[in-house]
Formats: sequence, C-alpha cells, structure tokens
Amino acid sequence: MKKLMGGLKGFNAKDFFLNHAEKVVFGLVVVAVLAVFGITDWSRIEKTPEQIAAKVQAAEQAIQNSVWPAEKGAAFALRDFAGQAQEVRGPLDVTRYEYSTNQWWPLYRKQELAKEPEYLAVTDLIATPGRFTLGASPKMADGELMADAGSAAAEMENDAPDDGFDDQFAPVTKGGAGGASSGMMMPGGPAIAHGGGAMTPPMPGSPEMMMGGPMSGGSAQSGLESRGERFVAVRGVWPIWQQMEKFQRALNLQTTTDARNFLEILDFVLERQTAVGASDPWSGPWEAVDIQRALDVLDEAYDYDIDRLDQQILDPVITMPLPARLVGIWGDLATHPKIEKFTLPPAELEREVKLQEKLIEEFNKFKLQEEKSAPRGFGRQQRNIRGMAETMFSSAYAGEFDATMSSAIKSDPMLRMTLPDLKSRLTAVGRLLLFRYMDFDVRPGFAYRYRVKLVLRNPNFERPPEELLDRSAAEGAERETPWSNESNVAVVPESVNYFLEDVDRDPVNESKPSPSRPLARFDFYEWDTTVGTMIHDIVEVKSYGQFIAEQKKSLRLDVAKPSFKDEEKVTFRSDDLLVDAVADVRLDVALHPDLQIAPAARGKVGLIPEAVVVNEAGELESLDRLANRSQRASLSNYVRREREPFENIKNKEDKPMTEMSGGEMPGNPFSASAMMMGADSSGTQPKTKRGRPKSPLKPGMSGAHAGP
Repeated sequence: MKKLMGGLKGFNAKDFFLNHAEKVVFGLVVVAVLAVFGITDWSRIEKTPEQIAAKVQAAEQAIQNSVWPAEKGAAFALRDFAGQAQEVRGPLDVTRYEYSTNQWWPLYRKQELAKEPEYLAVTDLIATPGRFTLGASPKMADGELMADAGSAAAEMENDAPDDGFDDQFAPVTKGGAGGASSGMMMPGGPAIAHGGGAMTPPMPGSPEMMMGGPMSGGSAQSGLESRGERFVAVRGVWPIWQQMEKFQRALNLQTTTDARNFLEILDFVLERQTAVGASDPWSGPWEAVDIQRALDVLDEAYDYDIDRLDQQILDPVITMPLPARLVGIWGDLATHPKIEKFTLPPAELEREVKLQEKLIEEFNKFKLQEEKSAPRGFGRQQRNIRGMAETMFSSAYAGEFDATMSSAIKSDPMLRMTLPDLKSRLTAVGRLLLFRYMDFDVRPGFAYRYRVKLVLRNPNFERPPEELLDRSAAEGAERETPWSNESNVAVVPESVNYFLEDVDRDPVNESKPSPSRPLARFDFYEWDTTVGTMIHDIVEVKSYGQFIAEQKKSLRLDVAKPSFKDEEKVTFRSDDLLVDAVADVRLDVALHPDLQIAPAARGKVGLIPEAVVVNEAGELESLDRLANRSQRASLSNYVRREREPFENIKNKEDKPMTEMSGGEMPGNPFSASAMMMGADSSGTQPKTKRGRPKSPLKPGMSGAHAGP
C-alpha cells in the first residue's frame, strides 16, 4: 500500500492525459459499442414485404369505404387559402379605413394639365424645275385608263413569241403579269397600292432594269404611251423628332416615343406665287396648288420608280411617290441636301425591297386592315409601310409573323439582321421627314416660288376639360403648322431653243434674187411634249418676216414604242420672227489674189454672220454664230445621250425588243447611257436663247436637272 501510494505520488495526471487521451477515448467508444450489441434483439422480422403491402392496401380500402358523419365532414372540409394568401402578400385594401373627405390638400397637382403644343414648320424648302418622259398606261377608246392592265399584259405575254428569255423581258404593268413586280415605292416608304397589289420593281442596276426594263419584251404590243411633262420639284424637311418633343412637354408624356401615338399628319397645303411683269415681280397673290393634277399624273403612270431613300424619313401623306421615267433617273430631284445621308446604296435598297415585299405578303395573307383616316395628301396613292408593320406587330398574328420573318432571315443571307433589328427597321421614325411634291401644273418660261404648311390631328381633341389648362385646346379636330420659308425661284425651261447656224445670202445686195435658197439657217432644238423627247434639226428661213419654223422630214424618238426613225412631217416652230440678217462678205477670189482666200471658203472673208429676231414678247434680239455656245453644246450633248441607246433601231420597223446588241438592249431606255439622262455632270444649267438663266441648283445638289 505504501508502495502503491508512493507510485501514485509520483503520477503526473496532466502528462498522462496529454500523452494517452486518444487511447482512453477509443477504449470508451469500444465499450459503448459492445454494450449496444449486447442489448440488441437479433431476431428476424416476422412479416414479409408482401404482407405489409397487403395490410396497407386493406387500411386504405377501409378508409375509402368509411362514411363520416356530416358534422365531422364539415369540420374537416378543405379550404382554398389562395385568396387569403393574396390578401396577405398584396397591397392592403384601405377603402374601409378612408375618410369621406380629404384631411389635407396638396399645394401642387399630381399631374400637370395638358396644353396646346407648339407646332413646327417645314424648313429649307427648295424648288427645282425640270421635265421628263412619262410612261402612261394605255387608254381605252373613250379615253379612260385601261381598268385591267394586268389581264391585258397577261394576254400579251401569252400571245408573244417565245424568245428564249422567259419572264426576264416580260412587260411591267400596274399590278400585272410580267415577272418583275411593280408598284412599290422604295425604300420605305410607302409601297404602292397600285392596280390591286403591291409588288416589287426591278432593282436599279439589275438585269431586269438594265436589260429588260418596262419597255422590253412586248412593250410594242402593250400600247404604252409616252408624253412629256414639265414640273417643279418642291422639297423640304420637317423636324418630326423635335415636334414629338414639343408634344411630350405639352401633353406631359413620359418619353418622346410616347408622342408618336398623338402625332398624325393628315394633309398639307401648298401655295405658289407666279412672277408677274411689274417692278416687283412677286407682288401677285399666293394661290393654292391643286393636288389633283399630280394625282392624275400618278394615276396615268404605268408604274412608280423605286425611292432610294430610307423608309424612316418618308411619309405616305406628304412624300409624293415618283412616277416612272422612261428615260433617265430622278436623282437629286427626289431628295434634299439635308437628307443626303439617308440615300440607300444598292445592296441595302434591295434588302429594303425584300423586307417590304414580305411584310405586304404577310399583311395581305392575314387580311389585316390598314388603320388610317380618310385618305388625304398622297395617302390615296401609296400604302403606309410603317403603319402596316405596327399593325402587324401588335396584332394576334404577331407570333406567326415573327416566325415567318425569322425563317426568312435564316434562309436569305441578303437580310442579315436580327428579328429586333427587323422590327425596328420597319417601324422606325427618323428625326426628319421629307416633304416632296412634283408640281406638273406649270408653264414653260414662267417663274414660281412656293411655301407649304402641314395639317395635323389635334392631340387634345375631345380631351376632358379637367385635364386641360385651356379648354380651347380641345376644340377642332385639326391643327396647322406655320408656313415654311419661301422657296427659291424656279424658272420652268423653255421648250424651244435655236441658234444661228449661218446666213446664206443677202437679199438686199444680191444681184440675182434666189427665193429657193434659204436666207438663214438655224440649229433648232425643241422638246416635243407629245413623246417627251427632243427633236433636233437645221431649220431654214427663206424670207424676212417669216417665223423661225419649218415642217420637214426629221428624226423623232418615241421611247414607249420604241421607235427612232425619220418622219415625213415633223413640225419645228417658235413664235419668233426673223427681222434681218447679215451674211459674211463674199469676194471674187480672182479679183483679190492678195487676200489668199482658201478655195474651201468660197470667197468668204470670215466675218461672223448675224441675225435680228423679234420674240413673242415684242423684243428685238441679236444673234450670231458665237452666241450661247455653251448652251448649244449642252443641248447637243443632251440629244446625243438621249438617242444613243436607240441608235441600233434607227430607221427600223417598230417591233418588240427581244435581242441583245453590244451589251445593251436595242432601244432600251434603261441602259447605262439612258440612265444618265437624268443628271447633268457639269452641275450647271444653260441659258435660254434670250439670256434668261434657268433656276440654278441649290448648293450641295450634284447637278440633277431633268433636261436642258
């Protein structure tokens, strides 16, 4: 014991637990496990799984067969807690706690009252004169336009001989057959609802345009007519985005985009002033321009030209569609210097055509109705692409349309855009809108200037008085913008220009009168309105006091047939009279050998011949061979370019164009040469024979006038 106590006395518990704690814990765990195993009942389960499942099934059947007393069933009935959960999670209904009268009154209203917005005017109005060859639809015997041009075209196509080119050269008519579809104003703008269907015209620069065009492959049978039309192209820009900002502030809207729903252009009012012969040429009244004249030309046009501008700056009411030209292009006459960057390159223009064509196809497939008020302005002549797209995307068929367009995007690499981009493209509104009007009711030699204002829907019309700052803001369904600026002066080109070619004899001093010889010869240029092309020849005048006029055999070009051949009786006529003429001095070469006059000069010493004429205004004018040489050269160049594409049918019988010659279609008005006829590369306009300058092009417009 003493030894044990001695051993314990030397025992260090702290060191023991630090060195052997884990062994002690492990021993305790082993003892616990052995105890559990010792008290466990290791007998087998008395029931099999099948017996347990049968017992559960019997219990379920007993529960189903049991019938609860009615009072107990009502006590344990199921409840729908969805309504109660909504009340707990949703806003508190405070109506039963509200006082019947306001306890306090705010110093400021929750929403400012609406007021009359400020209306903005069309700006930068410009006017440019010109003339073009209109392709008019064939007429019936009574003078009315052919009602079913498409059926007629289809019949002609069936009767036409097989030329091996299929539909590439089929006639293009309003809504008619012929391969290349017509009737769409591009881009974006508005597609034309013309002849029962909106279709796609040939693309500029495409084989259909450059080789077939509307004149080829059966145009000779179609009876298409051509004539000349003078016009003044009036263009301006309207700041639509700024106008929407004005609407946003006046109507207390959240965003500028919200103002689009309140902004609707209904019409426009165009006025012009004609220069008068007075000390102040602009002392005359402003007169309203009758739009019916323009509508008549559009109705007669066999088709509309593609608009090369971006859809977002075009409006179906104030942007006039472009009637198709048989020769040349509209060029800068169809646009404005402020929106030059919105002219689409050919690739984007082709994509725009495809998008609009697909939109119109789907719109017609679902038989949707265009939402618009009574047609005014040019809304009668063209379809509102932007409005159609907005209707389609907000309709019940929007999902199907999205799927169709998604499939089209994947299958056509030309589109190359996402679906959101496509929606934005079709419904976009730019910062500016183009106002465009072609005034065809003008006279040659007259000077005009213009002004315009727009008619808008009143955004406050029939609005409750308590929401308005001034009740008068709700009166009247329409509002007018202020007048635009007055345009520049546009002088309509003269139809007749002539230049002294030579004076052949001097009746006063000649020893032997020769009335059969011409007294004077004039280089005569006249724009023939019956076919819309230039006639050009040398006109001979045989006596003083005679009109500078002659009826003679001469070449006449009719691009609608097409025909380019000599006609027996082509009338050249001006209203000017020859008063006097002085020829070059003619000497006897044998008597004056010292002068060394060349034999080819036939005795002429080289003096410049001169002539004096009296014009239709009773004014005397002096002419010589060197006068207005630049204008004469410009007219000569114009005639050359106009006739060049038709040289291969010169003095040949009229017949359908079905062959290629020299890389261009015989007589094709849309060949590379003919397409250049719409622009003068010099950028300047010549003077008339009376020295009056024609209206110059505005700065920034790269020389595009429609004629000399």
